[in-house]
Amino acid sequence: MVCDDEWHSYSLLFNGVDDVNLMIDGAAFKADERNPEILDDWPLHQTTAVKTRLVVGACWHGRQQAMAQYFKGSLSAVYLLVGETESQSAIECAHRCPEQLQYTGMDEIIEGQSVTFGIEQSSVTVKAASEEEITKMLRRISYVNTQEKPIPGHRPWILTTTVECSQGKQLSLPAVKGYVFVEREPEPVLSLSGSVTLDVDQHSVKVGTPMISDIQITVSQTGSNGEVKDVTSKHVLDYCKVHLKPSRDMDLEYFSSPASLIASLQIDFEHDKEVRTGRLSS
Repeated sequence: MVCDDEWHSYSLLFNGVDDVNLMIDGAAFKADERNPEILDDWPLHQTTAVKTRLVVGACWHGRQQAMAQYFKGSLSAVYLLVGETESQSAIECAHRCPEQLQYTGMDEIIEGQSVTFGIEQSSVTVKAASEEEITKMLRRISYVNTQEKPIPGHRPWILTTTVECSQGKQLSLPAVKGYVFVEREPEPVLSLSGSVTLDVDQHSVKVGTPMISDIQITVSQTGSNGEVKDVTSKHVLDYCKVHLKPSRDMDLEYFSSPASLIASLQIDFEHDKEVRTGRLSS
């Protein structure tokens, strides 16, 4: 057990008495000569002298005929997956926090400096020999949120500083608090522009005339600095429909479409009696 007054997650992957793996906070536990066995192969059989029971964090000591090495702490939840074993990759993924701190100057660390991350990279400790060095290192710490759409709100942070004097005495400076504000991203705006009135002669109508030859479809989005950016290339149009209103004369009016252009753009077209529907193929 990790004894540091913090919450931790333990996963036991049991595939048999000879195949047991322990994962702590989503990371595989590596045993060495200093660690006890993950599985103590001393099965507790049902007996009339001792009441058989399920225990968490305790071992049956056969010589003493008693339970020992109890877990002392708090449990938030216990889950048992019956009949199958969860994969290590699934457990690692469940513990991979999308919000974390990063240090962008690992290649610039010199002698006397160090960078240490806490669990899930929610805390980072930097050490340096001078005020100038520690200032530069603090500027290299960044907040990263890998969610596709980060949840809006503020993320509080606390900076604690300890100074070691030349005589070896340590002084703790007052803590500094701050916030990282994650703003709600504005929704993208779909815009269509072009001529709304079409003036053509009778001959052009008989041979066919483009209805919306100058149409422009764009997607824009307002950034955090208030600047409107064109993000059309980042989005895909699902479908569009073209209607005639009032309905067309079924005997004299009809739609036509450029087959070669449709094929080159890999667009699927659906036809009905009164509507031309263009839908992007998957």
